[in-house]
Amino acid sequence: INHIENIYFFFFKQKTAYEMLRSLVGSEMCIRDSQQPQQEILNLRQQLTKQCCRVKTVISPNKKYIISASGFGSEFGSLKIFDLALNKEIFYKEKHHKKETSEIKVSPDSRFLVTGSFDGSMKIFDLNQRVQLRDIENAHQGRIHAMVISSDSSKVITGGSDGKIRVRSLPEGDLLYEIEHDPSISTMTLTISQGGKYLFAEKRRSIYVYDLETKSLFQKIYEAHNNDEIKFLKMTSDDKNLISVTLSEIKIWSLPNLELKHTFWNRTINSMISFAITSDNKYLITGSYDGQIGVWSLEQRQLVYSEAKTRHFDSVASLSISNDNKLLVTGSGDGTVILWDFNSEPSEELVEYTFENAHTDDVNSVTISKDNKYLISGSKDRSIKIWDVSSKKLLYTIENAHNDAVQSVTLSPDNTLLSSSSSDKSIKLWNFNKLLERIEASQNHLKNWLNLPSKMLIRN
Repeated sequence: INHIENIYFFFFKQKTAYEMLRSLVGSEMCIRDSQQPQQEILNLRQQLTKQCCRVKTVISPNKKYIISASGFGSEFGSLKIFDLALNKEIFYKEKHHKKETSEIKVSPDSRFLVTGSFDGSMKIFDLNQRVQLRDIENAHQGRIHAMVISSDSSKVITGGSDGKIRVRSLPEGDLLYEIEHDPSISTMTLTISQGGKYLFAEKRRSIYVYDLETKSLFQKIYEAHNNDEIKFLKMTSDDKNLISVTLSEIKIWSLPNLELKHTFWNRTINSMISFAITSDNKYLITGSYDGQIGVWSLEQRQLVYSEAKTRHFDSVASLSISNDNKLLVTGSGDGTVILWDFNSEPSEELVEYTFENAHTDDVNSVTISKDNKYLISGSKDRSIKIWDVSSKKLLYTIENAHNDAVQSVTLSPDNTLLSSSSSDKSIKLWNFNKLLERIEASQNHLKNWLNLPSKMLIRN
């Protein structure tokens, strides 16, 4: 058996990412041979100095562009745009802003890129034409600390440390109107409703609702949570409810009036650090610092299922729900990954499968492919692992995928690209489709080998 396993591994193993990275020292962006499935097809890597500690990177909704902006250091304020279809960098500019880039947003239609800075400036870039359209020097008097683009890609909304919320047209960048905001709030997050009528701002324990049609503050709730800062604020996809979560409690607010509908609290579940809402808006899933899983019914307004720390023995920092809401996957600081059959009623005992010792360190990110065939996990141990959901078998391991902890893994809807980001300030794209082809070829090769006549396999 050991002999067979060794031969299987011989057909399967490829050059490690670490070996390849040794040849990339000093590189900014590199395209590697996509014929080698373990090699990344894109390594978007910043030339960092000791002073540079912040790099912002986003992928456009159509998965065509990767945009990266450096914080400070040798490439202070630089901007890079990489076209994945052309496999080349299409834009690079040093000193894109005079100070650090604080916000990067791509419009939902993937046409426009908007960046904001600590210096209060904002720039609009046409990704299709590859030209900068507007350079607005004084978009705010002070730092731009929040930005959101409307779902129809016609407006960009920014919040600044000057106490202003400003709404501008896209792509022109013309100021349409501004809304007075609390100037004492130096940082916040912005969320816009699907219909584009309401804007939600959150800061620590308070929630603000702005009516973008009347251009005014519609509702505000100071100290929406009394004990802790808001860690998670999200609207349900039908725009009917707003959910706010702290470490110890969950609140459901009706929209747009922000009337409190219900407060969830359970003395056995606290220190909630990871969250997800099912696409049908029925359940909120939480993972806790002490390893517990909670399933909260938004319709019944109660905790319908909880799993004490008998499955995960450390913090559950990552969880993901499949698109059809049938599967739930959780990753823990104990190195385990658990796949839950969420198709059954959550009030019952959820069927689960535990991938023991999936990683040797914290599991920071988990995701499920859109077709529910593959489970991807990324870990502090620097590896990325690909699992078969049906057979529960490990298909592939990318050892040393990054030079530091893997913080996130994301798979494109068509299973062609796997993206990963790391604490080493890099983001990588992997040719997932090619990788699957090689896995299948290796498995077929092994099957053919095992089907050889026994006299050809056995040696004295």
